[in-house]
Order: sequence, then C-alpha cells, then structure tokens
Amino acid sequence: MMAQETVGSPDRRETRITMRVAPNDKALIERAAEARSLSVTDYMITIARADAERTLVERCVFTLDDDAFRRFNEILDRPVQDKPRLKAMLERNKRSKWTINKE
Repeated sequence: MMAQETVGSPDRRETRITMRVAPNDKALIERAAEARSLSVTDYMITIARADAERTLVERCVFTLDDDAFRRFNEILDRPVQDKPRLKAMLERNKRSKWTINKE
C-alpha cells in the first residue's frame, strides 16, 4: 500500500475530472506516482497544479535590460493619470482571482 501525502489546497475534493489516456501513458503515470509514494490522483493533481501555476506566473514575470528598466521606472514615476480602459481591465480581472502556493 502506498503512503499518502497531503496534496494541494485544503479545499474538499468535490469536482471530478475525467480523461482518456493511452495505456502506455497510464502505465508511465502509475509508475511515477508510485515512485513518489502518491496515489495516481494525488500525483496528477500535484503535477497539474504545478504546471498551471507556472503557466500563469509566466504571464506575469518579465525581464528588462538596464536601459529598458530605467525607462520603465521613469514611466512608473510619472504623475498618476486617469486611465479608463486600464481601470476597466483591472475590474474585469478582479473576477478571475488566482493565487500561487509558496512552497
């Protein structure tokens, strides 16, 4: 019997996700889950959550060279102006909140 590791958020698991996989993919996933002493469900949740968080973070992080960083800071230091389109976008995004586990 595999040892069970607590996975993910404290939310109760109430929603089902069903998928079809090729037999060789199922066998590979089962072997990987067993190697981590997880059930297939816990393994799939762990891997899917990590990839989902990474995907969403990639949309928020950007890198600037020194000149671009200087220009970026100049823009941030400008006086505040009313931006109705930006305000509308931020209001829309309030409805789709997500958080990252910091583990």
